[in-house]
Amino acid sequence: MREAADNSTIAAELALSIKRACTTKNPTELVRHLAKQAVWRDDSSVHVGRDEIWRALNEKWAHSLICTTDLRIEERDSHLVRLKLNSEWQYAKCGRWFRTESDVRVTLDEQSHVSAVESTSDTKKISAADRELVIPLAASSEPTGHSRSAK
Repeated sequence: MREAADNSTIAAELALSIKRACTTKNPTELVRHLAKQAVWRDDSSVHVGRDEIWRALNEKWAHSLICTTDLRIEERDSHLVRLKLNSEWQYAKCGRWFRTESDVRVTLDEQSHVSAVESTSDTKKISAADRELVIPLAASSEPTGHSRSAK
């Protein structure tokens, strides 16, 4: 069995990876932590295996233009990490903003891979003025201080 210190590190790495994956809309970032036959339950849908989970997340995130995320580790023990994930995202087809609050329960196997993810979410439409999370800066090698051109 893993020690608590190892689990704290795993939980922190997993949380950072989930946040990065959601913000960049890159399921590869998240799927690398999964066991081969991991099970992903997201409200009413169930996906089994890395490939199927990758496809489901990729399809889900294709509907958003921008996604900002706030994630907190609520609880952790030797085989469980419970996270609170709050996201604000803009729907690609209509440009409307939404806020999704999710409770995520992650089960880890003996090799420290994610064997199951269970998520329950509540999504509400919000106005752009009601947004609370900061839009992340795009990763680039260009300096961001003077990105606007003079008119």
